[in-house]
Amino acid sequence: MTEWTTTLALAALMIGLFGWLRADVRAVRGDLDELNTRVSSLGERMAHLEGLLEGLRESIAGRR
Repeated sequence: MTEWTTTLALAALMIGLFGWLRADVRAVRGDLDELNTRVSSLGERMAHLEGLLEGLRESIAGRR
């Protein structure tokens, strides 16, 4: 192999690895977006439960 062939092979490898890395970053970003959506949904559900528990606590305290 000549020096140019080696250089071109390394350049092609680097470009391929960079493309692979970009694809992985996109996949992780999508997973993080999904996780963020699920955490937000859980936060809303927790707030709803907290409201229900507060109402129950006030109801029990009012009976005494």
